[in-house]
Amino acid sequence: MASSTSLEADQASGQLALIDFNIGMNPDYYNAAEKGEIDIFKNIGKALNLILTPNRNTVLHVYLTALTKESKSSPTKFVNEILKMCPSLLWQANTKGETPLHIASSPAHHQLMVAPLVEQRCMLR
Repeated sequence: MASSTSLEADQASGQLALIDFNIGMNPDYYNAAEKGEIDIFKNIGKALNLILTPNRNTVLHVYLTALTKESKSSPTKFVNEILKMCPSLLWQANTKGETPLHIASSPAHHQLMVAPLVEQRCMLR
C-alpha cells in the first residue's frame, strides 16, 4: 500500500487540511463491502475512513456502487451499521468529489438508498 498525502476539506471549518492516509483496500474488505457483509468490519482495529481504494472510495462508496435491486443484503442494515462504526463515512468524498450521498442519489440507486442515508444524516447531526 502506497502512502499518499491529500488535501481534504475540514468539515467543521470548511478549511483545507493536509492529512496523510494509505491508499489501498485489502481485497477481503473490498469484496465484503461489495456484498454488504458487515462482520469483517466490526473488529478490524483500523478507522474505516482510512480504508480506501486508489480512487479514495470508502467501504460505503464500494457498497453503494455495487448495490442493485437484486442485492441479498438489506441496504439499510449495512448502511446503519457501517455509519454507527464510522459516521464520517457519510461525508467522505472520493477523488471525483462524490460522497456516498451523491452515489445514493444517482438514478440507479435513488429508490434503494436515498431515504436511509438522509435519515442517517439527520440522526448524526
